[in-house]
Amino acid sequence: MNQRIAVPLPKAYLLLNHGPTVLVSSAHGGRRNVMAAAWSMALDFDPPKVAVVIDKTTLTRELVDASGEFVLSVPSRRQAAMTLAVGTQSGREIDKFAGVGAGGAAASVVGAPLIEGCLAWLECRVIAEPHIQQTYDLFLAEVVAAWADPAAFSEGRWHFPDAQQRSIHYLAGGSFFATGDPSRFSRRCGRAARRSARRGRRTKTAPRRRSRSRSRWRRATRRVPDRCGRPPGRAVAPR
Repeated sequence: MNQRIAVPLPKAYLLLNHGPTVLVSSAHGGRRNVMAAAWSMALDFDPPKVAVVIDKTTLTRELVDASGEFVLSVPSRRQAAMTLAVGTQSGREIDKFAGVGAGGAAASVVGAPLIEGCLAWLECRVIAEPHIQQTYDLFLAEVVAAWADPAAFSEGRWHFPDAQQRSIHYLAGGSFFATGDPSRFSRRCGRAARRSARRGRRTKTAPRRRSRSRSRWRRATRRVPDRCGRPPGRAVAPR
């Protein structure tokens, strides 16, 4: 098992926020299984909640229904072939842990195993919602423990060390793409972009006519003495 660090539960959503493919592991009555899921997401901060689609025909669904628990593991690009294998073969026909190299390690709170070699793990307990589970195969769960490989995630940030240690996203037909490099923008940049967009819209229309009330206000501000140490001529709004 690769090294792992605990992730504070209010920050657990960050492990899924970028939409990676996950591995759903489950266990009950001496049986265990793992499947791949492309449809999962974070739902809440504190207590953290997640949603995942688990088809009713799968062995994973049977074990989750019986145990009320599962683990979401975030695989890396190095594990793409294994992820595809556990997603296309049935746990009723083969032991995926022995047959495709999906090693399992004990979790700290739930009975389902953590999949070895992954980048992050979320231990989850099902929030019973029978209608959406039966109608849409959609499961909601509370995250009761969260872990991450410190080489890829620490202090609330992903920082993938190399190309093979990036999370993956499933497309179709056995194709994945890996998570790219982050692009960071400050709020100041966002405000500047909005101002620039507004200026651009103004240039496409006729110049706005200055209202008389605005003109009177501006003349009034110029007559207010500067009591705040501002340079001469600086307008000060009347209070």
